[in-house]
Amino acid sequence: MQNLSVRSVGIKAGRLAGYVAAIAGFLAVFAPVVVQADSGLRRLTTRADVFGWEAVGRVDIGSEGFCTGVLLRPDIVLTVAHCLFEETGERNDPTRIIFRSGLRDGKSVAERRVARGVVHPAYEYQGEDKAQQVRYDVALLQLSSPIPAATAAPYLVQSFDGLGDEVAVVSYARGREEALSKQRQCSVLGRRDG
Repeated sequence: MQNLSVRSVGIKAGRLAGYVAAIAGFLAVFAPVVVQADSGLRRLTTRADVFGWEAVGRVDIGSEGFCTGVLLRPDIVLTVAHCLFEETGERNDPTRIIFRSGLRDGKSVAERRVARGVVHPAYEYQGEDKAQQVRYDVALLQLSSPIPAATAAPYLVQSFDGLGDEVAVVSYARGREEALSKQRQCSVLGRRDG
């Protein structure tokens, strides 16, 4: 079996930094969010709502919890590194993890077990530098078998060229774990290191 690393899946360091920035922004904004009437979150309830977002799925860690993940390739999912760790700091067995693509109300467009996972080499689960921890809180999961692009097309990764680019975020979180929620579109206000 091939070892899974950033290089083995063909992701350049600069792109990984972009992924880290996107995940860090996601965590900063959405980690503490609970759905409220005025939160700007809209539940994606119908199949038509989910259309175009099938590559976003729930990463289930046994029965202990979940995170959001997104297909970058038919067999590679981007998620956050802390999902690969127990609260004690021990690594989760990645073969206990299931990626549920486009999950809504118990039905997914595809489900795959995870064969292996890799976290950013600079990530430390219980590191003291919280900003550093968020900066590198990114992981890649290799699925046991690919999800066909006709079922859930992987996203192309792009860098943001500047201020004013519009972004939208879809995710699962505590209190909204049964279906994706979409944050209304907003504009990029700036860029920070870390």
